[in-house]
Amino acid sequence: MNVHGFLRPSLLGQMPEGSVATPQRSAERLSRFRSLYQTAADFGWRAALLGALYRGLKRASGLQLGAIYQLRAADLESSTVASEGCQFRLLEPAEIVSWSADPQNDLNAAWAKHLQAGRTFCLGAFRGDRLVSYAWLAEGPVDPQHSLGVRLALPRDALYLYKAYTHPAERGKRLYQATARQALALFGSAGIEQIVAIVEYANWASRRSHDRLPGRWLGQVARVGRKQFCPQMRAACADF
Repeated sequence: MNVHGFLRPSLLGQMPEGSVATPQRSAERLSRFRSLYQTAADFGWRAALLGALYRGLKRASGLQLGAIYQLRAADLESSTVASEGCQFRLLEPAEIVSWSADPQNDLNAAWAKHLQAGRTFCLGAFRGDRLVSYAWLAEGPVDPQHSLGVRLALPRDALYLYKAYTHPAERGKRLYQATARQALALFGSAGIEQIVAIVEYANWASRRSHDRLPGRWLGQVARVGRKQFCPQMRAACADF
């Protein structure tokens, strides 16, 4: 099906009499339809429709759903994850500012200040002198703004992964898996033995990336307004 031909802006702009159509609204609707079709192409129509339903509920009620993922260093001992010829190192604040100039890196110059606090780190993967992937990690209590608004306390041997990104041209090469392995190897000498992350519902690409790792899903978290629900959190934390 020719998505671009089927979803013509002229069709999206046909509004009932008395309503107001704006180029911005038409563009937003076109973007949503294209996103829907792209998700269906990548993950199937069931995933695409469930994702659209979740985003609608999220806009209407503030509902946020996520799943807790745990990757232990011991899980990686019997697995193999190629580094795809990349070099890994921690980024400096000045580098965050510099790399943020390219929109495709999905970086904000203001994030550099988080590195200066000493509890947050950004591990970058480089191919030559080009940044191709990175992961933001933090130790200690997790700021709710990075965990779907849910307050999450971690054991001392854990790092929280709150953002991972791969350059569009490098996707499909499992660089996230390689970066996670490198993070555990790098911080192992400091007593870190596991990485914990929360993957928001309908983030199918992230879910697939985590499923390719030998870790496990610990439970679900949800938040609506000021109320948070972690029905499996107590048992999950007991397993840490």
